[in-house]
Amino acid sequence: MQAIIIDDEISSRNALRSSLKMFCTQLEVVAEAEGVADGLNWLKHHSVDVVFLDIRMKDGTGFDLLEQLGETTLKIVFTTAYDEYAVKAFRFSAIDYLLKPIDPDQLIDLEKKLLKLNREENSKQKDAALANRNSLQMIGLQLHDGLQYFRIDELVRCEAKSNYTSFHFKNTHVLASKPLKDYEEILPADHFFRIHKSHLIHLKYVKGFNVKSSTVEMNDGSVLEVARRRKETFLELMSLS
Repeated sequence: MQAIIIDDEISSRNALRSSLKMFCTQLEVVAEAEGVADGLNWLKHHSVDVVFLDIRMKDGTGFDLLEQLGETTLKIVFTTAYDEYAVKAFRFSAIDYLLKPIDPDQLIDLEKKLLKLNREENSKQKDAALANRNSLQMIGLQLHDGLQYFRIDELVRCEAKSNYTSFHFKNTHVLASKPLKDYEEILPADHFFRIHKSHLIHLKYVKGFNVKSSTVEMNDGSVLEVARRRKETFLELMSLS
């Protein structure tokens, strides 16, 4: 996770940076800002996961910054020497409110909280991606001359070519600039199956299976090896299709 520290006191920024390096090993401070204007300008042009935000600064407050920034998914951690702002801080959906000087135990607990939130967000994103996979009709492929879109129902098979992937459609084939595993995660799991580390096939275009040689023949005439450890699952899928 990447973070920015926004505080008008350099001593406070240095102390927090050192403490984070020591007690929050999963957090990387990538920037510092010395006030509201400086911090707002940086956030409008860069992306981080966490903002450590002082409340009282020479050119305004941390609340001023958030109001000017508008709606955000940033994880806000207020850092201040004053405890009277706690209620207002949590109205801004702050992740935490740390009183200076900051206790190392608070930082350890904060990191645990941030990691837990990340896991929950990643889980939600994966669930949403899985829910959308089966409704996918087109796929965008980055080719040497730019991004092009193709119909998924015309895709016969994909073949790994080092860090590239060869896509074989019914009437054409193209080379896309990403590894096969990236496309395996995108294509509908109920239509496509990875029969081998080098081959991902569209099940509806399977013409036949040779048990003796453990190879599958596709409608485009290609004959592909089915890895031993994937054979049983492949046959089960074919019996259901």
